[in-house]
Amino acid sequence: MGAGVTRRMLLGYRDGAKVFSGTVLTDPTVPNPGLLQPLLDAGFEARHAGRAWFTVYTYVIGFTIEEQAVYPVPGQQDERYAALAARREQLGADAATKAEQWAFTGDVNERFADGLAILMGGIRCWTGKP
Repeated sequence: MGAGVTRRMLLGYRDGAKVFSGTVLTDPTVPNPGLLQPLLDAGFEARHAGRAWFTVYTYVIGFTIEEQAVYPVPGQQDERYAALAARREQLGADAATKAEQWAFTGDVNERFADGLAILMGGIRCWTGKP
């Protein structure tokens, strides 16, 4: 299951990422060895495949927990975060404020994709795989 598919599944339930992250996986089919097979087929060593998969998995869980804190109901931003974004805009446009705005505001799908691209780039460097 891909990162985007997992995120969408978690977003389908209120606090879905929090609930899933605290769950002990007792189903003998999870994790499914087939999840890692594409990485192994691409030439990844077993250690690299396992660690890369787990790293992406934990990124998705963590990102989605934070996303669901800001948007507890899809499309409805928690008013505390809306007020925080408005305050940031009033602070000015110095480099630190701009960087903070890029970190915490903007299109959530774009932020997820950017973070995943950063992570995948790191995995490529770490494993030596293109």
